[in-house]
Amino acid sequence: PTLFPVHHKHGYGHARVLAVSGGRFQELVALARSNPEAFREVPREHCIAAAKDRLEFCRESMRALQREGASGEIVVARVTDLADEIVLGTLEFALAQTKRPEKTRGQFALVALGGYGRRQLNPYSDLDLCILRPAFRREGIERTAAYLGPFLWDLGWENSLVQRTVRETIDLARADLRVFTGLLHARLLVGDERFFGDLRYRIRQFSTREYPAEFSALADLVSDEPASAKRAEIYAVEPNIKDGAGGLRHYHHALWLLSVYF
Repeated sequence: PTLFPVHHKHGYGHARVLAVSGGRFQELVALARSNPEAFREVPREHCIAAAKDRLEFCRESMRALQREGASGEIVVARVTDLADEIVLGTLEFALAQTKRPEKTRGQFALVALGGYGRRQLNPYSDLDLCILRPAFRREGIERTAAYLGPFLWDLGWENSLVQRTVRETIDLARADLRVFTGLLHARLLVGDERFFGDLRYRIRQFSTREYPAEFSALADLVSDEPASAKRAEIYAVEPNIKDGAGGLRHYHHALWLLSVYF
C-alpha cells in the first residue's frame, strides 16, 4: 500500500497512515495494534473497504478450492479461519478506539459460539459471538463492543454479539436450551482465559436433568427405532438437508447429546 504522512490534528507530529485503496486489511490491523493514534486517522470507510476486499479475495479462493474437489470439512475450516482473521482484526480496530487498548484487551474474553465455535462455519453463516466481561461495566469494553458488532454488519456479515458475565450466561443457559447448545462447543478467540475457563467448568456441570423433556425429544431424534411417517421426507426428491429429518440439525442434536452424556 501507499504510505503518506498526515499531520495529526493535535499537532504531535507526522503519522504514517496507510492508504487502503488496495484493500490491505492485514496492514491496517498491524497499524491498529502498534500505533492506535495513527490508526484513528484512517477513515472508517477505508477500513470497511479493506476488510471487504480481504473477504472477497479469500472467498473466491475457497470457491476455487471447492470446484477443485475439496471436501466440505476442509471448506468450512477455511471459512472459520477467515472469520477468525476478520473478527480478530476488527477487534484490533475496536481496541484502538479506546483510551487504553492493552488494558482493555485483558478485561474480557471474546468467545465464538455454535457452529462458529465448533469450527464448522458455513459460507455466509451468522457469527455468534459473546464478550464475557466482569460484573461491573467498563467503558473500554462498551466502546469495543459498540465498534465490533456494527463493523461486522457493515461487511454484510450478520452477527449476534452479546455482552454477559459468566453468571448471566449460565443463568440463560439454564433457561434456554438454545443458549446451552450454543455454549457446548464454545471456543475462546482472544482475551482473559479465566472467564472462559470458568464458563467451560460451569457448563460441564450441566446434565440431562437440566432439560428432561428437551433431551428426551432429542434422544428420540437419534434413536434406532424404525422411521415413522413423519420421517418420510428422507425419501423426498428435494429434502431439506438442514432442518429436515436426517439433516444437519439432527447431526447437531447427536453432537449435543454426546457432549452431555459423555
